[in-house]
Amino acid sequence: MRTLHHLTEQLGDEGLARLRGLLLVRLVQAGGGSGNDGLLHLFLLPSEPLGTRFVLYETAQTHNFNKPPRKSIAAATKALRAAGGDPRHLRGGDRRWATVDPEARALYLGSGWRFASPNPRVLTTTMARLVDTTALYVTVGVDGEPLIAQVSKPYLLGDGRQRSDTVAAVAAGEGGPFELIDTLVQLLR
Repeated sequence: MRTLHHLTEQLGDEGLARLRGLLLVRLVQAGGGSGNDGLLHLFLLPSEPLGTRFVLYETAQTHNFNKPPRKSIAAATKALRAAGGDPRHLRGGDRRWATVDPEARALYLGSGWRFASPNPRVLTTTMARLVDTTALYVTVGVDGEPLIAQVSKPYLLGDGRQRSDTVAAVAAGEGGPFELIDTLVQLLR
């Protein structure tokens, strides 16, 4: 499975910043849906040789988060190894990707975790890590609008202004919520 590293030289700093911005928007949109709790894996399908558009998509990986952290990580990595290291081929996994990428040509971008909130004003929170170590953190309100949307490396949104947020407090540290995500990204990288 190819990863984002195959495109980093072609994209350059500005292209990577644009991609991070698009991923942030994609995570906000996906977080506004329902029934999508769990692990997720992000992919970028490059455009055809004459095309100008690419497709971002995610696949879901079912996971039991009630296990102790070490057992949780072991179960998730075991499932990915059994799938040949490609989350698109998980046994009993999410097959929605096959409609947009039937040849499985997309590049792996990173992994994350989306979960519903007990807070009545919050719909979901998504945390993700990209293969270039970028951390993304998104909380979507019940109206589908982002309450928090942060990226740890520079990113561009539609207005062309470059931004960079501090996600370090969430994205760092042993035993934090990123421990499982980082392990999966390391395995799939």
